[in-house]
Amino acid sequence: MNGDLNKKNRQKELLLKKFPSGKKFRNLKNNEIELLEKSNNYSDNWEFVFISETTDLTLIKNCEFYGPVYIDSIKKKQVKHENTILQTGIYNSCLNNSIIGKNCAIKNVHNLYNYFIEDDSLLFNISEINCSNTASFGNGCQTESGEQDSLEIGNENGGRQVLPFESILPADAFLWSRFREDALLLKKLNLITDNTFDNNDTLGRIGQNSILKNIGRIEDSKIGSYVEIIGATLLKNITVLSNKEEPTKIGDAAELINGIVGYSNKIVHGPKCINFVTGRNVKIELGARVKHTFVGSNSTIACCEVLSNLIFPFHEQHHNNSFLIASTLLGQSNIAAGATIGSNHNSRAADGEILAGRGFWPGLNSSYKHNSRFACFSLIAKGSYETELNVKLPFSLMSIDSSSGQLQIFPAFWFRYNMYALARNSWKFNKRDKRVKKEQNIEMDYLAPDSVAEILIGIEILEQAVKTETGEVPFVDESNFDKQELRNIYLNDIAPKQKVLVIKPLQAIWLYKLMLSYFAAKEILKYILKDGVKDIDSLFKESCLSQNWMNFGGQLIEENDYLKIIADIKEGDLNSWPSVHKRYNDLWEKYKYQKRDFAIQCWLQKEKKSAKNISTIDIIELLTNATNTDAQILQWTKDARIKDYSNPFRQSVYRNRKEMEAVLGKFEEDAFIKEMASQHKQFKTEINKAVLKLQNN
Repeated sequence: MNGDLNKKNRQKELLLKKFPSGKKFRNLKNNEIELLEKSNNYSDNWEFVFISETTDLTLIKNCEFYGPVYIDSIKKKQVKHENTILQTGIYNSCLNNSIIGKNCAIKNVHNLYNYFIEDDSLLFNISEINCSNTASFGNGCQTESGEQDSLEIGNENGGRQVLPFESILPADAFLWSRFREDALLLKKLNLITDNTFDNNDTLGRIGQNSILKNIGRIEDSKIGSYVEIIGATLLKNITVLSNKEEPTKIGDAAELINGIVGYSNKIVHGPKCINFVTGRNVKIELGARVKHTFVGSNSTIACCEVLSNLIFPFHEQHHNNSFLIASTLLGQSNIAAGATIGSNHNSRAADGEILAGRGFWPGLNSSYKHNSRFACFSLIAKGSYETELNVKLPFSLMSIDSSSGQLQIFPAFWFRYNMYALARNSWKFNKRDKRVKKEQNIEMDYLAPDSVAEILIGIEILEQAVKTETGEVPFVDESNFDKQELRNIYLNDIAPKQKVLVIKPLQAIWLYKLMLSYFAAKEILKYILKDGVKDIDSLFKESCLSQNWMNFGGQLIEENDYLKIIADIKEGDLNSWPSVHKRYNDLWEKYKYQKRDFAIQCWLQKEKKSAKNISTIDIIELLTNATNTDAQILQWTKDARIKDYSNPFRQSVYRNRKEMEAVLGKFEEDAFIKEMASQHKQFKTEINKAVLKLQNN
């Protein structure tokens, strides 16, 4: 008996430490115990039930109390949520070793153990809410049980596993999963992750103003404020991040095990998620199956299956018959219906993986063989790709000729034939970024150091292939890029044991160089408009920037900088995740200058000129040409969109043009094209202003 009493006293002391400071509780008086018992309440020892001076005991009925239980002020009022109206108080419930905040409405909670229910929360019809003394709340940190929940991302075999934690970013997961050969780095990342988690805080929490109704079981979970959980089946070992500005909703038949749910998530309509992390503003719905996967911010996953993936922000996958397995997708991706990516068991060894740059768009009913890698903005047409692929040419269309089975690639396809989708992507991503707090900075422009570095590689590959074909590298401009004799060539290193047909390589070289110059002009223009032209010569200096950039969760980081992050983690200069995250933010401030310098460096390389040989006339010509390129991009965007209106087969389902316009809207009223036209006018005005400054300098 004394042992049980001592245990309860220890529980009492530990429990009260979790409560906000300044709160005063007292034991029940005899007449208060009598009042509670008359309302059909029971306790194995009333000495361990504590109340505040303003707790209305008439609002506690048909309840059982075990172990230390603290009940804060309850005042009589109604709590409403949709069609549910409850009286504040505690009814028909069993409480054990728990704290109840102010003015909560708790009814039909059959077992509440080791939890802090914060102020103004509503709990109704819940089978069980309990928290063990070894709970990690979805964090992959060392606990008393000795177990650690890991995410086996990017590869099904666990070779890229990371340990999740409450504030983890896609950049952290990428850093941890890519540099696997560095044993000291991995050891340090494990250490700082362990230090992130408070092993002494094993009291489950449900934040203030939360609504929890009709739930099966909640176990070892920490739930934020203003969350709405209705009809979920199971929440086990998870953290749900939520607040007033970014509330999270978890809905009917959801099963969530071992995970971190990000702010402003909607996880509804029967999803099953195991060992997972989601960023901000993520939707997982309609029976989706998500396991061992990190889903970046502003993404939607519905109806499908995803397993062992690291997915950067702005990912769309919402078709019943698609699955994505053992992949690292670097953002702005869209998985079509019938796309089966991964887990095809194509060799005697364990499965491999897919690595795809930004803008990965696999087509309808397409499948791929591990290992494959795709450059930025790869569009893959319908087909079964039976060999590994190493697509180094960005902005390309990959396809299989239906008659011959010939693999073919159309480099720079997006620029000339799919510009509406390409340009609209950057526009829509900015519009759809609903994060209140942007804890990870994201590059959304399709022309950025990652894609432009690949453009340089693409130019080199294509020029070398043309030289092999003809014995020379011809001068390419708009007048000759469509030469019949060089309409197509072949490359050997895209797929094994076969040549890949390259469509219109001269056009691709011309488009790549055009976009590279356009990228440089836009970056120089920003500088002139902000800082003037007095120090324009200082821009054209020999750059020490590497041409190697990595995409860390949507943020592009230059090689010297990410190697410095790794070195500083290993040396102990970056010894916590907040310090690593601060470094990301510091590098983002530096990035706008690096991006400008890199753009100039790439342009000089394209022009085969030294920085010291650049004149004001060269800069004026670059800026003037950019006006024409911008006009061309606007026209290509219109051309891509007008097909939806002018194609006779697309028109065939409408009785007349008025019906078509009623369904599609008028071409002239397309909001995105109107905005592009307005931006072109502004761009032209800014270029003229910059040129005038240069001429007068």
